[in-house]
Amino acid sequence: MGGPLYEVHVEAPGLGWRMRVEAWRATRVTGDLLIDDPDGIVEEVRYVDDSECRDLLGSVAPWVRDPIHAWLDEPWTQRRVFRYAVRGNNRATSEVVRLDA
Repeated sequence: MGGPLYEVHVEAPGLGWRMRVEAWRATRVTGDLLIDDPDGIVEEVRYVDDSECRDLLGSVAPWVRDPIHAWLDEPWTQRRVFRYAVRGNNRATSEVVRLDA
């Protein structure tokens, strides 16, 4: 399979940011993980198996959790796009809405 497995687009105009992420599927992994995160948003990186994944993603942002849960429920072969809007100007009280559901 070539190309990204999925894309995520998030618009948060009240917070002054927007984000686009491409997620690629690794079919084989060797070596150590290296974090290169100039924005400082990555909190933790590690290898986990499918059975551990759902529990670990329980409290993360929907744009992180939803695509991975969807893939675990039913893997797909064509690239999918997930779109979200963050409504509000306070991170603690903003509402996240999935636009493509």
